[in-house]
Amino acid sequence: MANKDFDLFKSKFSFEDFRDNLEKEKEKYLKDYQSTITDFLSKVSTVPIQFGAYIVLLMKFVDDPLPLLATLVLIVFWSVYNWRAVEQLLDNLEYTRGQFNANFDSLLKKAKLDEAEIAKDRGVVLNKIESTKSMLKSFNYLVCLFTLICFLYGFFFFSKIFCSG
Repeated sequence: MANKDFDLFKSKFSFEDFRDNLEKEKEKYLKDYQSTITDFLSKVSTVPIQFGAYIVLLMKFVDDPLPLLATLVLIVFWSVYNWRAVEQLLDNLEYTRGQFNANFDSLLKKAKLDEAEIAKDRGVVLNKIESTKSMLKSFNYLVCLFTLICFLYGFFFFSKIFCSG
């Protein structure tokens, strides 16, 4: 331990500078994280309105196959768009996590510290990223479920139209 301390002293290492750099890195990645959350919340906040509008459209066109089909196509496009948008957010989070880990490892190497000494700081950011990824994946499953329900509902009306006429 004494050799390690002497090496740090000899290289003019400053724990204050290291902590400042560590806090700056954490802040930078937490801002990226916050940006991803904001994007996601803007999408989620419109979902109930979109669900309601699609259900109203489905109900309105129960006896008319072309508008009913158009509504179902619109739902598919909406679902694919949302799926891709969330996948992009997941990619952004994965990139942020990779950059954070690389920069964190670089700081550890420069400081010649053991990972265990500052694992808590790394864990804070990585846990937030993982919980957000889980939330985004849940949203994608909700979109799939909604699309499936709308399709079943729409095909029920299609069968009613074609079986009765």
